[in-house]
Amino acid sequence: MAPPTHSHKVPENVALKALTPKRTRVEVSSSASGSSWPLLKLPPLRGHTARGRLRLVDSYLNSKRALGRCKVVVDVGFGDAPWTALELADNLPAGAILYATDIVEDRVARADAYDAHPDVDVRFVVANASFALPAESGAPELVRCCNVLRDLHAFDAAAALCAMHVQLAGADAVLVEASTDATGTLAFALVLRGNASAGGNASVSEVVFAVDECATADGAPPSWFEAHLFPRAFAAYAPAERELGGRDILLKMLEAWRAVCLESELSDEPVVRFDQSATRLAGTPGCVPGVVETVGRGVLVWRPGDGVLQVPTYHPRKL
Repeated sequence: MAPPTHSHKVPENVALKALTPKRTRVEVSSSASGSSWPLLKLPPLRGHTARGRLRLVDSYLNSKRALGRCKVVVDVGFGDAPWTALELADNLPAGAILYATDIVEDRVARADAYDAHPDVDVRFVVANASFALPAESGAPELVRCCNVLRDLHAFDAAAALCAMHVQLAGADAVLVEASTDATGTLAFALVLRGNASAGGNASVSEVVFAVDECATADGAPPSWFEAHLFPRAFAAYAPAERELGGRDILLKMLEAWRAVCLESELSDEPVVRFDQSATRLAGTPGCVPGVVETVGRGVLVWRPGDGVLQVPTYHPRKL
């Protein structure tokens, strides 16, 4: 799948440069939960983006019919230019409202200079590091947060994910956290649904691995996603620091996938190799909790089961 071309017009005199704001001390709070986290410390924000970078994420959401029925959507951290936010709007129904947020005011000001979307009310909003959703968004049906949390320390990333999750309204609301490569040929995503149990952790309902025809990668497919695993929130904790929540379960799933690859003769073509290994993993019952299945070409979905893969409810590190 080649990156799509869109007709969204670039305004004149818009400099698409990366901005690195000063580190910010902000309180994470949510009116939905009534709770408050200690202060987050953000690293310098790269904000790099490109047309089509989130196409695999949006394609998966479209396959689940999650976009076509959404009336209110929040896109967290659209970056240097609003390409991916406008592409998300292309997939929403006419009359929908999309709140696209970023913590850098200059990015929001530049985005406002772009032509209005013909069918969707796209509102660019200055946010802060609390990961509080725009108050005017009310009860969004979908929150998309891509290539943002991977830059945070593991504890902060987990706290940010929980902060967004508790603001979902209703069991049908969806939070998607994803990481992609620079060109959007690889994607790793966590899908969380609304209504965490009172006092309980946010539970991941689906883990999605996706590649497209443009992917160029060597080795076993599970290794392609190592740089994109929800950071270092599941994969980079030191065992001595704290109970690891779902980390061990996620790593065991990847180990089972690697084992299937070692036992199989796979194609040299990356997307074919991915599909072959995914099909064999899905056909090996009992190797991981829950259900593993392929969803079209280049997509592997793991549904670990309710409450199996939980996001630790850590507070961010104190400054």
